[in-house]
This record gives sequence, C-alpha cells and structure tokens, in this order.
Amino acid sequence: MLDYPKLIPNSVPNPKLLKAFTQLENLSHGWKCAKCKTVEATKKMWLQHTPDILLIQLKRFKQDSEGVFTRNDVLVDFPVTELDLSRFCGAPTNQSSDAVSCQDNNQKYDLSAMINHIDSKKHYTTCAEHTDNVWYKYDDGMCACITTEDIMGDGGRQNAYILVYQRRGSYR
Repeated sequence: MLDYPKLIPNSVPNPKLLKAFTQLENLSHGWKCAKCKTVEATKKMWLQHTPDILLIQLKRFKQDSEGVFTRNDVLVDFPVTELDLSRFCGAPTNQSSDAVSCQDNNQKYDLSAMINHIDSKKHYTTCAEHTDNVWYKYDDGMCACITTEDIMGDGGRQNAYILVYQRRGSYR
C-alpha cells in the first residue's frame, strides 16, 4: 500500500502525488552523530517491487496545532486507466519477494475499485468495476450502475479515500 505523505493543495494529478512520494526529502532535524555532531540527512523512497493489486490510500485527515483532526477535502485527479509506475521504480535488489521486480514487468495499472469517505460522517461507499467493464456504486443496501464520468466528477475526486489498481494483464 502506498500511503502518500501529504496531499498537495488544490486539484492534483496522481503522477504529481507519486512524484511527491518518491522525491528526495530533507530531514528537518538532521541526523545526530556522536562524532560528527549534526549531519544533514535526506531520504528518498522508490518502488523496488510492485504487486498485481495496488492500494493507494489518500490521507483525508489532517491534524491541527491543537491535535484536532479535520477532513481534507482537496480534489485529487487520478487516472482510471494507464497509471504507469515505471518512472517511480528504483534499482532491483537481491531480496526475495512475492511482488514483481519493477525492472521485470509491465508497470501499467487500471483502476478497478475505490473506497470513498463521505463528509465527516464516517460513511463509506465503494465503486467497483465488474468483469463486464460496467462500474457499480455500493452504498449500504443500494447498488447502482455508474459511469467513469461519475467516478471522475468532483464528488469522486473529493471523496476518494482508497484507490484499488490492478496491473494490466493480470486476473482478467
């Protein structure tokens, strides 16, 4: 699961979020060394292996200076098709893993489902693509046919909480 460190203000496309997740970050307090005292430190995250099913959690809650959590309603653009992770992959390692090495496989994903968090009422809905390429919205006891335009509308982009992507060519 990719857990984005922060949402960028305003409407942001998914590749910008991935770029923010994988960019070089200066550690604000530096690194303490007994011999050298304080050393400037950075960290960089990248993907070494990718799964067939990729979950991306968008941080929809932020904490203010008094410790109170509020909902982050920023609109987030995300692709329904062709999310390409290849430019976010790092060098291969010798570690064994059930996931696929970034260097050895197709890194394109299509959205197959999303979980939405509605308002601050702790209410969740799900949108999922059925095997017949038709999208459905599940909301408690209700199930309705929807379009990708419904998913990409402001409500979908504002309420998206967890995006479920499936590697192209797997499972279908």
